[in-house]
Amino acid sequence: METEEDWEWLPDLLLNSIIEKLMLPGDYVRFGAVCKHWRNVAVAHKYRVGPMLMTPTKNSRRSLYDVIRGNKIISGTKLLPMPLIKRRCCGSSYGWLAFAMDNLVIRLFNPFLGKQIDLPRLLNHLEDGCDPQYYVRKVVLSADPFKNPDDFEAVAIYGCEQKLAFIRIGQKNWTSLPVSVIIKSKFFACDVIFYDGFMYAVNRENEFERGRIIKVDTEVGSLEIVAGWNWKAENKFDGEKLVQNRAYLVESPRGDLLVINRIMSYPSKENCTIGRTSKFKLHKIVRGKESWSMLVEVEQVSELGDDALFLGDNQSVSILASEFMPGYQPNSIYFTDDFFYPHEPRDMGIFNLKDQSFKRRYKLNPLHKASPPPIWITPPTPHHQ
Repeated sequence: METEEDWEWLPDLLLNSIIEKLMLPGDYVRFGAVCKHWRNVAVAHKYRVGPMLMTPTKNSRRSLYDVIRGNKIISGTKLLPMPLIKRRCCGSSYGWLAFAMDNLVIRLFNPFLGKQIDLPRLLNHLEDGCDPQYYVRKVVLSADPFKNPDDFEAVAIYGCEQKLAFIRIGQKNWTSLPVSVIIKSKFFACDVIFYDGFMYAVNRENEFERGRIIKVDTEVGSLEIVAGWNWKAENKFDGEKLVQNRAYLVESPRGDLLVINRIMSYPSKENCTIGRTSKFKLHKIVRGKESWSMLVEVEQVSELGDDALFLGDNQSVSILASEFMPGYQPNSIYFTDDFFYPHEPRDMGIFNLKDQSFKRRYKLNPLHKASPPPIWITPPTPHHQ
């Protein structure tokens, strides 16, 4: 009995040092279940577990990788069930991973909760020669299905033309959005976000497309252009061609809507598809005084302060680094390779906005480059479960 009491009343300083070594939400839950005092310490603990990287391992399996401490946490069938282990993940929102199955059913799986949700088939027929894993580029959720089981939406970017479709839980069919027809211009969607009650999508700017953001009211299926720009990258950089190849939308912790353009450099060779991130451009989308206007102001952002962004095939995420476990680098962009060439090197790293430098901190085994690409996943906050 005395031993139990000694364990129960360990000093808070010691308990907090134990918590800082816990990496998974389940560990927090078990820690808090020891006794009331330990639970109170866990709930009051300042730091939360931030985004982790799900990476390929041998036999096309996946492991959860802590980018702060540089170690693997869990792997193989402990992370994903067998049908999903070798399948490309086309989305990650609120701890839920999205997978396009062979019949184009969109399967949501939460490895922290062990729960699964199947959304209806995105399409009845797949284009000839297409692999469903890569046909569906990205899936983003409006809310956490665990906390909002009867009230969440999903949006998918799919096909060679990167079209948009959305669905609300409980509906039997996806609603396709003919964006290019409505705006009378090409619109190859790069990223989507649910923000302030609406869905927003951004395309990539290139020699064929002007950069745009559209706003979609999913209640009625209407859409409008709310921002446009022409941010042309320089044509050459140290003998290489620069291309603005990706754009992302993310909500900052202060509620700002940011658009991030990822500038890729390619060797000056014909038909070269192997690129490397050379810089990022950040802008803030400013609302009109009354509401979103047709062309709102777009302000350049030179620094992120305490924020850290996580970009890739996941739902774009922004955190306050000081509120998460020590080691997350503020004023930085953590990025993974979200390109679709399965046999090429993976372009991943950390970009520091202050000095415009890159750290290639996490590297994959070259033997795994043909495996499903890495993706960020954010564990749920333990005491909010």
